[in-house]
This record gives sequence, C-alpha cells and structure tokens, in this order.
Amino acid sequence: MRWVLTLSPSRFRFARSRWSCEAVAVVLREDYRVQVGRETVRLWLRDAGLVYDLLVLPHQLPAATAAVRALPDLTFVLDHLAKPPIAAGQREPWATELATLAREPNVVAKFSGLVTEAGRPWRVEDLRPYADTALAAFGPDRLMLGSDWPVCLLAGTYAEVMAAADSLLDGLAPAEQDAVRGGTATRVYGLAP
Repeated sequence: MRWVLTLSPSRFRFARSRWSCEAVAVVLREDYRVQVGRETVRLWLRDAGLVYDLLVLPHQLPAATAAVRALPDLTFVLDHLAKPPIAAGQREPWATELATLAREPNVVAKFSGLVTEAGRPWRVEDLRPYADTALAAFGPDRLMLGSDWPVCLLAGTYAEVMAAADSLLDGLAPAEQDAVRGGTATRVYGLAP
C-alpha cells in the first residue's frame, strides 16, 4: 500500500495515476475531521474507486463513526479491529464503540492485529472474547482476515497467527470462514476472484 499524506487534488491525481494498480490510502487527519470539504474528499475517493482504511485506536472509534456517517457512499475498512486493549484485559468501552461503528452499513473490518495487542505470551483464549465481539458486531460477511505481518512478529510467527485465526474461526460454517478468509476482501477491494 502506498500512503499519500496530502489532499491536494494535483498530488492525489498523481498518486492515482502512478499507482493505479495498487491501493492508495489518503490520510485526512488524526481526528478524521475533513478540512478541505467532505464533498471533495468523497468525490476523489469515490471516483478513484478506493476504500478508506481507518487505522484508529479504541478512543478514536467515536470520531471514526462520525466520519463514516458523514460519508455514507464510501466504503470504510476498520484496520485491526481498532486495536482492542487485549493485554489489559479490557473490553469496554471498545466493544460498545465497535458495535456502534459496525451498525453503519458502509464499514467492514480487518480481523487482524490481535496477537500484537495481546503481547507475549498470549493464548487463543485471550483473543477469543475480542474475536467473538467482532464477529457478533460485523458478521463474517463484513470481516476480512489479515495477518498483520511483519508487525505480528512482535508477538508471534506468521504460522502462529494463522493457527490462532483458524481456531477463532473454527465455529463458523465453511461459507462464513471463506468470507472472512478472502471473500470479503475480494468484494470490498474489487479484486479478481
């Protein structure tokens, strides 16, 4: 993924033409307030066929929800389930704010980064309440699996992360597992099946 740290129309057009085959993320501001005009941003992203990845922390979920509501015809992807405080063993207010965001139909979430937030040593059972919360909020058709590699190496190998994901998704029907493991990402990012 290439990051474009500007909203300048000429720079955006350059990035779009330069990396047209790759995802391009536009970073607005940490607090997600659109300063150059909501309509301008919406048109840039919509016309480029892009989705907006939300990389936020739990305390930023209300601002992310406001941004999502302000731009209802864009698709948003919540990265790493907003990095829940797994190491601290806290689920609230993260779970409530995640459920609020998930009620917006133009949002899907990446089922990734859990082991990094748990830290070493972690067990699948440490992750399960957070995974179950995300599955209940978004459902399998609005979740996409991610490894968070190479960042996941801080807390586990790629194989360990994928084995944990397999365990966390084990209770889903095969079609639901397929959605999380690739179907949702294929649909949302417009990838060839």
